[in-house]
Amino acid sequence: MQKSIFYPLILILFFSFIPYSLSADSLYLNVRIFAHRNIKTITIVPAQGKYQVFSQDKQVSELSKSITTTFKVLGKKIKMAKLDATIGIFDTIRLVPENGECLLKVRNGKEERKYQDYLKLYVSGGELYMINHVELENFVAGAVLSEAGAGKSTEFYKIQCMISRTYAIRNMRKHELEKFHQCDQVHCQLYRGVCTNRDVLEALLDTRGLVIVDSAGGPISAAFHSNSGGETTNSEDVWSLQSPYLRSIKDTFSSTMPMACWEKRIPAKEWLNYLKVKYKYPINDSVKRSQALHFKQKDRKKNFGDTIPLKNIRSDFNLKSTYFDIIPDGDILIFKGKGFGHGVGLSQEGAINMVNKGYNFEEIIKFYYKDVRIAPFDTSMIPQKK
Repeated sequence: MQKSIFYPLILILFFSFIPYSLSADSLYLNVRIFAHRNIKTITIVPAQGKYQVFSQDKQVSELSKSITTTFKVLGKKIKMAKLDATIGIFDTIRLVPENGECLLKVRNGKEERKYQDYLKLYVSGGELYMINHVELENFVAGAVLSEAGAGKSTEFYKIQCMISRTYAIRNMRKHELEKFHQCDQVHCQLYRGVCTNRDVLEALLDTRGLVIVDSAGGPISAAFHSNSGGETTNSEDVWSLQSPYLRSIKDTFSSTMPMACWEKRIPAKEWLNYLKVKYKYPINDSVKRSQALHFKQKDRKKNFGDTIPLKNIRSDFNLKSTYFDIIPDGDILIFKGKGFGHGVGLSQEGAINMVNKGYNFEEIIKFYYKDVRIAPFDTSMIPQKK
C-alpha cells in the first residue's frame, strides 16, 4: 500500500526544475554529476538498499546490491543492461530509492563515487547526462568535504557549510537553461557524492538551514580562496562587479600559514617580450623598463603599471596569486608572491588560524565578509526565474 502511494508521487514531483518543497530541511537540488567528462557508459550498483528503475511513468526494472547495471549511450537513447543482457532502450531513466538510507555506487572507468537520494539519466549532445536529485543538506555535506578535504576542525567545517549552503541557494538558477541547478565542477561547487566524515556532519547539523545574508537580507556571493597572503582584494578588482561585503581587508591570520609565500623564476627576456607583444609596453624606455623589472606591492594592486590587469598576468604565467613583487637576479626575475587564489572573500588558511586562536565560525565569517549576518533560510532567498 505504501509503495502505491509513494512512487506515483515521486514520479509527479521528480526532477521538476523548481524544487517541490521549499523548506530548508527538504529543499532538493538537481546537480549534474561527472560533468564535462563526455561519458558514454556508466555502471551503477546500489551500495545500500534497493532502487526502482522508471522510464516515463512505468517501472521497468529494479537495482539490488548483487548485480551491476550498465547504462550506455545508443544514439539519442540509453541502453540498459545487466550481466550482458539488455533490459531495454529508453529515452530517460530515473532511479528511485526505496527509502532514505539507500546509496548508489556509480563507476566511470576506474573512478567510483557514492550518491544519496535520486538519479536521473538521459542523453544530450551524444553524451550521458546524470542528474543527482539530492536533498540540500546532503549536497552541502558532500560539497564541503570535496572542497575542503578531511582533517579540519568542526568549527572550520561550520564555515564551509555556511558558504556552501549560501552559494547553492544563491545560484540555484546557474544552469537553468540546461534544466539543472548546478554542476559538480569548480564552475559551481566541487561535489564528489556522499559525505561520511563525522566532523563535517556535526558541523552540518550545527548550522542546518542557516545562510549568510547581506544588509538587504539576500544570500551573499560567498567567495573564498586558499590564502590571502595578508590582504584580501575587492571583488571588482577581479570580476569587475563591486560587492559591499567583498571588500579588501588586512588579514594577518593568513600571513603565517603554509601557503602564505611563494616564488617563481622567469627569464627577464621572456617577461619583457610578453609585455611588449601583448600590451605594447615600452620596454625601450629606460624608466618603464626599470619599473617592469622592479615591481613592488606594499598593498594589493589591481594593475601592473596603469592598465595591465594583474589577474591576466597571473593567468598567463600560472602564478599562485596576483600579490607579488618582481626582483631581478641577473638575467632571471624572481616573482616573490604572497597568498594562493583570487584573494576575494574568505581565506581558508586564515580561517583555520582564527579557529586555532579561539574565534567561532560567526566571528570569522563577519571578519572576512563585511556587514553580513547569519539568518535562517526562507523561500524569498531563492532567485526569481530569469
